[in-house]
Amino acid sequence: MKTLLTLLLLIPSLSWGLTFKDGKQVDDKETVFQIEGSFDWKIDCGVDEGEISKEGNIWTFKAGKNQCTGEKWYSGEELKIHDANMAKIRTEIKTVKEFSPRINTTFKFESMIKINSTDQEPIKIFQIHDRRADCAPPLMIVLNEDNKLNWWSDYAIKNKNSEFPNCEEVIFNEGKTTIYRNGKEFKLTLNINFDGKGNFETMVFLDDKLEISGRYEIPKDGMKKRCKNENGKTVCKNEKVNYLRSKKFIFKHGIYSRNPTDTIMESQWDFIEVMDSEWNLIETSCEPTRKLVYKEGTNTPEWQEVCE
Repeated sequence: MKTLLTLLLLIPSLSWGLTFKDGKQVDDKETVFQIEGSFDWKIDCGVDEGEISKEGNIWTFKAGKNQCTGEKWYSGEELKIHDANMAKIRTEIKTVKEFSPRINTTFKFESMIKINSTDQEPIKIFQIHDRRADCAPPLMIVLNEDNKLNWWSDYAIKNKNSEFPNCEEVIFNEGKTTIYRNGKEFKLTLNINFDGKGNFETMVFLDDKLEISGRYEIPKDGMKKRCKNENGKTVCKNEKVNYLRSKKFIFKHGIYSRNPTDTIMESQWDFIEVMDSEWNLIETSCEPTRKLVYKEGTNTPEWQEVCE
């Protein structure tokens, strides 16, 4: 009997100690939100007045103009291109502390969320980011246009001809449960386990049921088949690929959208680092079956024990 270990984390009982200007809202990106029992947070880039507010334990994120710019990475024409193409909406908070990708620990994000919107514009609601200038970050949880959750991750590839990196999609896992944008509340839980080597596994739960899961691994340089369009034809060549490496991770929560949207999101959230005394490993069993499995990039299958 092969045992599958499922990580079930106890719900924390946290008190909140956040002070907003006038007790309600803040638009100063330098203000630090001191969350008792969690980490310190602050606004990412900046927001207009009233776009982030808090009443009791409930945070409200309203779709607001993206106030970030690419001037940290680009200049001249490339800065103009970057800023013209960047997402239109960004109302997010981020952890003040930056974390090493090689940490060996588990984090839990949990929130009771209500989303109201008259459109179906995809919105990003939680991220693990390494401050790359372009491409999707190592983890981005998206409510897509079909009202399902996605986990989207890219690798960023060094580009010798431009400051812009090339993007390689490595994870795109989609859930099956419909999330309604009419104010109906749902519970979102992320269990994120870092292995100390730069990789992490994430389980995403909707209303305590596993929705999507996956594993992000640090990229490895080397020869790789890459295809591109040349004069209307797809041309593939083996090229040496050098990836950009994550130096630090931050965690982000809020609304991020490529296009304008009228989304308003209410979120009553906790984010903690989970200690040994605060989680349990519960064993669940299944009968593994032996199947032929094709590894990615190969034409030869091999036998593996698969637990379904």
